[in-house]
Amino acid sequence: MLRILVVLLACWISSATTALAQAPEGRPFDATTLELSFLRPVNEGNLDESWSLGPGPELNLETPFYWGRAQFGIHGADNEGVQASAPDYLSVFTYVGRGAEARVAGPVLALGGVRTGFLWMQFDDDGNQAGGSDESELGFEFLGRLRVPLASAVHVSGAARYRLVLTRPELKHVYLSLGLSVTLTNPDWLRRFFD
Repeated sequence: MLRILVVLLACWISSATTALAQAPEGRPFDATTLELSFLRPVNEGNLDESWSLGPGPELNLETPFYWGRAQFGIHGADNEGVQASAPDYLSVFTYVGRGAEARVAGPVLALGGVRTGFLWMQFDDDGNQAGGSDESELGFEFLGRLRVPLASAVHVSGAARYRLVLTRPELKHVYLSLGLSVTLTNPDWLRRFFD
């Protein structure tokens, strides 16, 4: 657990330093970016004998936030049991995160970030391996994303992420995603509220 906290702290400091040097963002809370993505797992991690992870949507909100970007979001997916003893389950990962975005080539933006949240799992069968019909565990996600503008406030993005969930045994999953986002300028009263 200590190693995870050290890695998170190092990523946080690194992203803040990068953002100081190259931040394309405006002032804190100037705008809100709403992104809808479709995530697809590229590995089953240590679940491959019992479950098949399903693809699913993610809704992410971002805003410039003191040398970087604050993130809030939710990702859901239906997962199938591949053995009779493994019930199907719905997973929902809710998170808050911090990232730094920089221009890498012309209008292309790259973001690196760290997220923390909870993975909630609702099993279809009360006889699951966890001993109950639902479970919630702490999780962390490390994200790399490229965002390309389609219009002044509309972007398409591609991302890769590594998610670690602190179950026993730990869940370690890799996802790829494709998303579409729109950035809206926040009204003055909202900026003043957050300042």
